[in-house]
Amino acid sequence: MLAKLVVENLALIEQLDLDFAPGLVVLSGETGAGKSLVLDALSLILGYRGSTDMIRAGSEKATVQAVFEVKDLPPPYADLVEDGQLIIAREIQQNGRTVARINGQLVTIGFLRDLGRLLVDLHGQHEHQSLLQVAKHREVLDRFAGAPVLDLLEQIRELVVKYRETEGQLKEVMGDERERERRLEMLRYQQEEIAAAALAPDEEEELLATRQRLANYERLHQAVTSAYQLLYGGSPGVSAVADQLARAITELNSVERFDNTVVQWTEVLQDALYSIEDVARSLRIYKDDLTYDDAALDAVERRLELVNRLKRKYADSLAGIIAYGQKVAEEIEFIENSAQLAEKLQADLARYAHIYRSLAAQLTDARKQAAAVLGQQMQLQLADLGLPKAVLTAEVRTDLAAKPHPLGQDEVEFMFNANPGENPKPLTRVISGGEMSRVMLALKTLLAEHDPVETLIFDEIDSGLGGRLALAVGGKLRQLAGKRQVICVSHLASIAAMADQHLLISKEVRGEATFTQVKKLNEQERVEEIARMLDGQTSEVALAHARDLLQQVASK
Repeated sequence: MLAKLVVENLALIEQLDLDFAPGLVVLSGETGAGKSLVLDALSLILGYRGSTDMIRAGSEKATVQAVFEVKDLPPPYADLVEDGQLIIAREIQQNGRTVARINGQLVTIGFLRDLGRLLVDLHGQHEHQSLLQVAKHREVLDRFAGAPVLDLLEQIRELVVKYRETEGQLKEVMGDERERERRLEMLRYQQEEIAAAALAPDEEEELLATRQRLANYERLHQAVTSAYQLLYGGSPGVSAVADQLARAITELNSVERFDNTVVQWTEVLQDALYSIEDVARSLRIYKDDLTYDDAALDAVERRLELVNRLKRKYADSLAGIIAYGQKVAEEIEFIENSAQLAEKLQADLARYAHIYRSLAAQLTDARKQAAAVLGQQMQLQLADLGLPKAVLTAEVRTDLAAKPHPLGQDEVEFMFNANPGENPKPLTRVISGGEMSRVMLALKTLLAEHDPVETLIFDEIDSGLGGRLALAVGGKLRQLAGKRQVICVSHLASIAAMADQHLLISKEVRGEATFTQVKKLNEQERVEEIARMLDGQTSEVALAHARDLLQQVASK
């Protein structure tokens, strides 16, 4: 329930600190005093839209804080509760920035709005118009029905998710027959083209090296031959490097008995001679194997041209082309097996549809049972509210041919008749404004049995009522307040007299500034306010009438 509301610099409210009691809380005051400002403050706490126009003139920001005493909340909201309380703060700044916190933790306005629906049911002056939207009628009936319907709805929602997923998979598998054949033909061509190429991941590097060797045969042959001659073969008038190294070793060997120092040089030169001889042998073998073949070069060029063409079509590398080929093979297998997969998906779809029809039929029966009970209970509630002959029924219409839907296969519309002898007709066409307010209050009273929201707020739901009907509405609000905290903005004395807590909203002009104030009334002040509501003044007659009204309420 709402325990406290603190407001600073919101429109005409400079400072407000209100403690709310359980039961029925009535806010009253003269027209224009600012009763709507308290509801505006609560709307901000509940995540409704705010604007800079709400900031009091001359102030930098408007701030609203509320304390809620809570019991059970679902996650993630339960994680924010501290010592059974939620302290919600909302701030609107002149630059348009708005900040929301719950127990000091920053939250988004969307998060706050979702939480607000669990804390407060705010019924504004025009909310009863929602009953004129036929689409809302099914939701009201389902809430009234409670677990028998809500449990089935949860099962149906989960099943419809599976149904739609399977339906999407089947559509993807089946697709357009001709398009599937065109796709399969293209994939097979790609598979054959890549397979025929018989690519190896490192083939391109080898091909490039071979092409370079064949294209530069003359230069390679000349260089290798010259190097071999210089190292080992020699030429007229010039000894080969190997021969000269051999003579140098012989010279050093001849003197090493005179000085051992030369031995180290001999060893180095001997190693060099062995290396040169190895290189010379390799050069000779390479030279003998080095051949030029126009056909081989043409074959390499054609192979490289094929590789480049495949790279342009499929991937940037041979490894990528090979991987693409594997992917193509998998898609071909998928398409070729699609008929078998489609049969499985169709069987799953049929199974889900069968289960859905069974659950939807149970849901229809549960809704019709709830509709019958709702009609009976609404007749009693409306009789208490001055409509003894009124009938409200929920007509459940079922479309068996409709595709599976998360809300089942029913449409619900409220039918209403306030006059005996007439058949109920669509509520949206026949109900009057005064009747609508009472129908909404009756529904709220019934839904309070099933709705976990602890606080209900009514903004002048008694508008247009008076006399005996006002007493009836007040009695219904008081009955509802026995199970929930009910906060009601009212201009009727008969309703104010039933309050467990009476708050007076007034407006005061000080200098050139206007201030809205809210005061908790004591017994005498309450008598005076009810007298004003009865007669517009606090004459002795009005005061006596007010005391009499309070005594009547207290005696019930």
